Amino acid sequence: MARTRAASAILVVVAVVAALFGPLPAAGGPTRAVKPAVPASGALFGVWDQPQAGNDHRAGIQRQWRALVDDLGRPPDIAHSFYKFSDPFPSWREPWYQYHGSVPMISWAGAVSADVLAGRHDTLIRQRARAVRELGAPLFLRYSAEPEATKHLSRSQSPEAYKVAWRRVHRLFAEEGVTNVAWVWCPTAFGFEDGRAPAYYPGNDVVDWVCADGYNWGPAKGAPWRDFATIFESFHAFGVAVGKPLMVGEYGTVERGPGDKAEWFATATEQIKRLPAIKAVVYYNSNRFEDDRMWRWRITSSPSARTAFEAMASDPYFHRRQRSSTTRF
Repeated sequence: MARTRAASAILVVVAVVAALFGPLPAAGGPTRAVKPAVPASGALFGVWDQPQAGNDHRAGIQRQWRALVDDLGRPPDIAHSFYKFSDPFPSWREPWYQYHGSVPMISWAGAVSADVLAGRHDTLIRQRARAVRELGAPLFLRYSAEPEATKHLSRSQSPEAYKVAWRRVHRLFAEEGVTNVAWVWCPTAFGFEDGRAPAYYPGNDVVDWVCADGYNWGPAKGAPWRDFATIFESFHAFGVAVGKPLMVGEYGTVERGPGDKAEWFATATEQIKRLPAIKAVVYYNSNRFEDDRMWRWRITSSPSARTAFEAMASDPYFHRRQRSSTTRF
C-alpha cells in the first residue's frame, strides 16, 4: 500500500511538470531545460505579491500566495521575487511556485558595473548560474533592472559600463551551461519617454525580452492621471523596433476617486489587447513607502479595485498556458 501511494505521488508530480513545462527527458537522455516560451497570442499574467506584516516567512508567504490564487481563481502565469545581489537563489520559492502552476521570475539586483567587469564577482555569478541550471525548469531573470533610474546610477555607472557588465554576466551563465533562463532587460517606462533607457540596451543577442516598469502615480505625486497605454507608449515603440517580445515587469495604480482604480484596471485590460507585442504583464501588488509617503498599489485598496483586478485575471486574453488538473495546493 505504501509503495502504491508513493508511486501515485510520483505520477502526480510528473503530470504537473509535464503539463507546465513539457515532457520529462527519457532516462539517459538530455536534461537541458528550455527557457520560458513566448505565447503565440495573448499575454502572460503575473504578480509580485509582497509579504504583508506577519507573513514575511515561508509559511506566511505560501499562505498569502494561496489566498491570492483563490481570489484570482487561477495561479498567475508568472510569480515574481526580488533578490539582492549577494542573496543565494533559487530559494525554496522558485520550485514551489513551479510546482503550483507559475513560472518564477527573479529580479536580481545588479552589482557595481566596474566590479563585474573586473571579475570580482565571477565566482558568485557562476554559483548562481549553476543553481539556476540545476533547477531544471524555465524561469525569467531580470538582472539589474532600472539601470537608468537616478537611484541606480551608482550601480550601473554608465550605459557603456552597464552593457559590458550585462554581457559578462550573460557569458558566465552560458559557460555554465544555463539554457533555462529568459533574460529580461528592464528599465523604467519613464526612461523610454525621456530617451535615457535605450542607451543601456545590451544588444539583441543577449536579451530575450524587453521590459519596462511603470506606474500611475496620480495627483498624489503632482502627476496627471495616466492610463496604461500612455505610461507604456514609448516603451512599446522601442520594443517593436528591436523585435523582441515585451514584458511589463512592474505596473500599478493608486486610488483617486471612488471607482477610479477599478476603471483603470478595466481600461488596461482592453488597452493591452491593442498592444499585441506585450506578451507578459506583472503586477506590483505592494504598499510601498517611497518619497516620504505610502503608495497603495495593492489590489485590495478598495473592494471595486479588487473586483476589477480579479476580472482582469479571468479574461481569456491572459489564459495562455495549459495547466494540469492535478496542480493543487
